[in-house]
Amino acid sequence: MNTYKSINNACQDYFSPIGRCPKDRGVMRKTILISILFIGISTIVNSQSVSNIEPLQSGNKISINYSIIGAKFYQTFDVSLYVSNDGGQNFQGPVKSVSGDVGKVVSGGKKKILWDVFKDDINIEGDLFFDVRIEVIEEKIKKKFFLAFSGNTSAPFGLSIGQIGKIGWYITARSNQNFNLSSSYECNDEQITNYSAETYYSFDGESKIVRYSLTAGLTYQAGKNVYFYAGGGYGTKDLLWHINEYNYDDDSKTGDDYAKNTNYSYSGIEAEAGIIINTGSFFFSVGASSQSFKRLDGNFSIGLTF
Repeated sequence: MNTYKSINNACQDYFSPIGRCPKDRGVMRKTILISILFIGISTIVNSQSVSNIEPLQSGNKISINYSIIGAKFYQTFDVSLYVSNDGGQNFQGPVKSVSGDVGKVVSGGKKKILWDVFKDDINIEGDLFFDVRIEVIEEKIKKKFFLAFSGNTSAPFGLSIGQIGKIGWYITARSNQNFNLSSSYECNDEQITNYSAETYYSFDGESKIVRYSLTAGLTYQAGKNVYFYAGGGYGTKDLLWHINEYNYDDDSKTGDDYAKNTNYSYSGIEAEAGIIINTGSFFFSVGASSQSFKRLDGNFSIGLTF
């Protein structure tokens, strides 16, 4: 369906009370009716189209405002302007004496073409119909490697490596400061369940959490500088209770150890997802991870791309 928009008294800047444009103020000698002809076959390319077309006139120049909808972040456009004075039956162009958002144009925002009318050898008598045509140019999406410091609320120390592009990948390892601790025993909330030493023990109230994870997954580019990531792997969280061990004969301390509280320790699948922002060489991400679907952590990464 064709859509028409018009502006009456288009040379109103030069329009005198008697209805004519003064001779010494320009070469326009009558009111021009400017109309827009929106032709779907020439202004729609795949899912991209030109919309919100609006012609305006000031003096000897005409501006055509328009928008490109449905544009992808990796697309640019070759934009040209055509004009018709026979009701849209035939178009002349592309118009040469134009400036603004014409030629190679990037997506986003409102666009404007400014046409210096009398610099082109085009008949402007009668109603003028404008057609803004676009040709889609698919830009190649660049791939980048990244290296980032990574962590979350329970395992704040880690490293992420990977690649971002239209489809990328990553590997992340995280831990906390207690990664080197281990336990010889297991306990519940009351006692050690597998104590077999020839000494006795007591809990002293000190506890530590050992947390680490190893995950991998995919990244997907959703915008010019925006990516999503999702993946999974293995993670563990151990609650260790500290014990002191004593000799039965003289109650002297023989050593200390840790017992893993099995009521609050778990390991298994770790799933995660989040968003990545990459501007220039700066890399930043935020997200969340679930460890064994029992614990939810906030994730973060900061690093560089190259």
